[in-house]
Parts: sequence; structure tokens; C-alpha cells
Amino acid sequence: MPVLSTAFAGLSFKNPLMVGSCSLTADADAIETLVKAGAGSIVTKTISPEIRAGQSGFKAGRYATGWTCKADPRVSLPQAEDMLRRLRQSTDVPLIANVIGRSDNARVWGETCQRLGAAGAHAIQVDLNCHPDDGLVLDISPNLSLFDDFSVGQEPAASARVTKAVKDAVAIPVIAKMTLRAPDIVGVA
Repeated sequence: MPVLSTAFAGLSFKNPLMVGSCSLTADADAIETLVKAGAGSIVTKTISPEIRAGQSGFKAGRYATGWTCKADPRVSLPQAEDMLRRLRQSTDVPLIANVIGRSDNARVWGETCQRLGAAGAHAIQVDLNCHPDDGLVLDISPNLSLFDDFSVGQEPAASARVTKAVKDAVAIPVIAKMTLRAPDIVGVA
């Protein structure tokens, strides 16, 4: 029988099947079902420290050039903490918390990720697709955003601030979820 176990970012996986952040990873019951079905690891649905207006439901938009799907509901920080505590007791796979913050606010990113680590996350996935907030202005061309708002992940300096804030705040692995909309993907990396 072939050996499917592998390691990534200091974590051990029974197999390389990682279920990415999606509607199926938004609650403990669904995640437990995925693990029973053979998932080697789970990336949670996007966790937000603050659910704001417009982030609590499915959104779609029509533009002159076509349609876009914004997102299904995010998971609140308290819901995620409860979910991770339960899953640490009921599953044996790495749980990676997909986190979106408020712009490049280091304090919010750091505190959020510390709480998720304390609740049981094995790693943090920093979602750099968060949108400018708190007055942040990104140094990128305005015509780069055809279907969506600008994201922090489009600018190397803002991406670095967010990633550093999380790395400084936690002792677990940190993975950056980049955006292909970045004009300089290598610079962001």
C-alpha cells in the first residue's frame, strides 16, 4: 500500500488532500464529515474578527462585462473559536484557520490570530484579499480592479505588514493566501 502521509509547514498530514476554505468548512458538523470521508487537512471558511454589513450573506454583482460572485457568509471570530475547540477534540487532522482582517491593522490581525491559535488552530492562512479600510490607500493603479474592490494583497508593502503582524503574534505556521490580481505577484510574495 502506498504511503500518502506528507508534511508541510511543519505539520504532518495523513494524506495530501486539503479541503480549501469554502461553504463546507464553515461549521464543525460539515468538517467532521469531511474528515471521516478522508480529508487530510481542513482550511476553515473565512473567519472575520468583525462581521460587517454586506459580509453576512451571499452576494452577486452584474457588471457591463459579466457577473461576479462576491462570497457566501463569513464565520465570526467567536463562532470560529467554538468550532476549533470542538474540532480539536473530535478530529485528528491539521486545522488551518483562514483569516481576513481589517485592512493592514496589525493589532486586529495579531489579536485575532492569537485567539484562533489558543482555540486550537494548527496554522493560520492569512487571506490577503481583504479590502482597504481604516483610511488605508494602496499604491496601485486604479484600473487594476475590474470586478472588485482593491485588496491588500495587491500591494507588497501592505501584504508584508499584515503577514509580519500575524507572524509576530503567533507561534504556529502562517501561510499567505495571495491574490492573482496583484500587479507584482513576485513582489507580494
